[in-house]
Amino acid sequence: MFRKPIKPKNTIQNRLTRSLENDDDDKDDETVIRHIQKRNRTQNKRRRTLVRKVRVTKDDDNEPEDFTSSLFPVKAQTSSSSSLYSKDAMAQLKAEQNFYHRPEEESTTAVPLQPTKEEEQQQQFISLQEPNESSSSNTRILTGEEAFFLENSNEDTNDVEMDGDFNVDSTDVQDWEKEVARRAGISIMPPSTVSPTHPSLQNLQDNITHAIRQIRAQQENVLQARERREQQVQLLEEDLRRSRKELERSGAAFEYFQRLRQKLAMWIGAMRELQTKVRPIQDALYQLQADVAALERWHDLEDDMTYYLKKQGRLMKVLGRQPAEPLADLPHVDEFGRNVQSQQSLQREKRMRHLQMIAEERQQIPRGDELDSLLSDNEQEEFRERHSALQEALSVALVSLDEKFTKLQWLVDDFAVWKKDYAAEYKQCYAGLSLADLASVLVRAELCELNDPWNESEGYNEAKWTTVIRSAQALGLLDEIAIERLLDKSVLPAVQSVLSKNGFNICSTKDVKTMSTFLRHVEPFLSPQSAVAAALKTSFVDYIRMVLARIAIPIPSSIAQKQVASESQMDANAENMALQYATIGQLYRIKTILTNVVTLWPPLLQIDHLFGEYVLDFIGNKFLLLLSATTPFEQPRFSASPTDMFTEVWNALQPTGWLNDPNLLVASATIRAAAMAYGLT
Repeated sequence: MFRKPIKPKNTIQNRLTRSLENDDDDKDDETVIRHIQKRNRTQNKRRRTLVRKVRVTKDDDNEPEDFTSSLFPVKAQTSSSSSLYSKDAMAQLKAEQNFYHRPEEESTTAVPLQPTKEEEQQQQFISLQEPNESSSSNTRILTGEEAFFLENSNEDTNDVEMDGDFNVDSTDVQDWEKEVARRAGISIMPPSTVSPTHPSLQNLQDNITHAIRQIRAQQENVLQARERREQQVQLLEEDLRRSRKELERSGAAFEYFQRLRQKLAMWIGAMRELQTKVRPIQDALYQLQADVAALERWHDLEDDMTYYLKKQGRLMKVLGRQPAEPLADLPHVDEFGRNVQSQQSLQREKRMRHLQMIAEERQQIPRGDELDSLLSDNEQEEFRERHSALQEALSVALVSLDEKFTKLQWLVDDFAVWKKDYAAEYKQCYAGLSLADLASVLVRAELCELNDPWNESEGYNEAKWTTVIRSAQALGLLDEIAIERLLDKSVLPAVQSVLSKNGFNICSTKDVKTMSTFLRHVEPFLSPQSAVAAALKTSFVDYIRMVLARIAIPIPSSIAQKQVASESQMDANAENMALQYATIGQLYRIKTILTNVVTLWPPLLQIDHLFGEYVLDFIGNKFLLLLSATTPFEQPRFSASPTDMFTEVWNALQPTGWLNDPNLLVASATIRAAAMAYGLT
C-alpha cells in the first residue's frame, strides 16, 4: 500500500540555488537552469503517464510477480534465490524513480549538467527489497507519484504525512528555509515560544483592566463618531431643506422676473413715447411763461422813458444798462407824401399808445410789481387760451397711454414690490438708477401740469411729485445717487429752460415766492456737495445778476435844462408818463426787486460772498442815487416816501449778515452811511 507522499527538500532547487549562489552574474548558469527545468518537465510528464497505468493492490506478499509483470511485461528468470528482472525493465524502472539524498552539509559546488558514467553505473540496479535502517537514514527511494507530488506541491507541509526519517523541524530544513528567505529578501520572524509558567493573578487583573480601558476608549470613540455622524446628518438635512427652499424661491423668482421684465419693457416704451410728447409742450409752456413775465417789454419801457426824459431836457444820467441812441427825427412826410419816420420811432409810439390804454383801464401807472403790469386784458386772455391749449395737449399725451403708466406713484409701487421680495437682486441690478430714469419723465410731465404763470393754483407750492419721491427714498428705492440723477434729468433742465427764456420775473413778488418755494422742496433731496445743487444755485445767481445788470435807471432832473414844446397830444401824455415813471414807477419797481432778492434768496443761494457783494454794490451805487434824485419830487400822493422805501431795504438786509461781514465791509460802507443819514442807526 502506498503511503501519502511527503514534501522533502527539492534537490534540484538546492542544486540550482547553490549554482546561482556561486555565480549570480554568469550567463551560462541561466542556460543550465533552463535546461534543468525543461528536463524536469519532461520527466514529470512521463511520471504522470506511468502513474495512470499503475494499479495498486492491498496484497503486498502474495502477488509480487504479477504486479511486476503487469507493470513491466518482460520474461521472468528461473532463479529461486532472488527476483530477477530484465535489463530493459530495470532501465524503465530506473527512469521512473528518483533518489532523495538528505544533505549532510551544504555543498557549494555547481549543479552538473549531466550525471557521470559512475553515477549511471551505480544507479543501474535498484533493489526492490525494503531498505534497512542504516541505508535509509540518509537515502530513501521515492515512487513516481511521490516524485511528481514533490515537484508540484505548494509549500504547505501540514497536510503531508511524513515518514519518520524526514523531520521538517530539523536544523537543516530551517537553515535552508532561512537561506531561501534571505535571498528572496523576506524577513522570517522566529516562532514565539510560550512560557510554560502560569501568569499571576495580578498580571491577569492588569490585563483585564487594560482591556477594559481599551474597550471604554473604543466605546467613547464610537460614541463620538456617532455624534459626528448625527451632526453630519443634521447638516445634510438642513442643506437639503435649504436647497429645496432655494429651489422653490428660484422658481418663484424666475416667474416673477419674467413678469417684471415684461412690465419694465412696457414702462420703458411708455416713458419713451411720453417723453417725445412732453418736451415740446414743456418748451411751449416756458415760452408762454416768459411772454407773461414780459421782461423785454420792461426793457423797451425803460428805453422809451429815457428817450422822453431826454427829449424834455429832464434826464440827468442813466445808471446801469445804457439804452441805444435813437435816430434823429426826420420829417413825417417827404416831398412825395410818403411817411419816412424811422421804424424805431413807430415802434416807440405804438408801445406808448399801448401803455396809455393800460393806464386808462386800471387808473394807475404801471409800477412793475405785478406780472400783468404791461399786459392788456386782451393779451392776458390770449395767453390764458394758449396755456389751456397746452394743458389740453398734455392731457391728450397722457390719455394716449395706458392709465397705469401715467402716475408716478404706480411706478414707485412696482419697484417697491421688487425691493421688498428681492432686495439683493434689486441692489445688484442698480434698479434705483432705472427708477430715476423712468420717474424723470413723469416728473417733467407733472411740472408741466403744475405750471401756472399767474400762480393762481399754487402748483409749484404743492410739489406733489416731491411727496412721492420722498416716500421712495424712505423705502430705500432711491439712494443719493439715484435722486441726484432724477433731479439732473427733470428739475435742472426745466429750471435752466425757464431761466434761459427769461420766464422768471424777479420783479413779481408772487413769482419769486413761487420759485423760491419750489427750490426749498428740491433742496432736501440734494447734499451740499451735490453737483446738481451747485448747478441750480449757480443758475439762479447768474440769472439774478443778469436781470440787475440789464436794468436801465434814468435819473430825472428837477429842473428842465431846456423847454421843448410837445409836437402832439400823444407826445405830451408820453412825456408826463415818463416823468411819473422816473420818479414813482421805477423807484417802486427797483425797491420791490431788491426786497424780493434780499429776503427770499440769500438762504437758498449760499455759495460765496460774491453774490452779496454784487447786491450791495447795486444798492449803494444805483438805488441810493435814485432815492436822492427822487426826493425833490416827493409829493403827498406817493404811496411811500423814499425814506420808507430805503427803510424796507435796510430791514431786509439785516438777517443776511452782509452788513457785518468782514469781506463785505467796503461794499456795505455806502449803505451804512445812508442809514445814518436817514436816521436808521
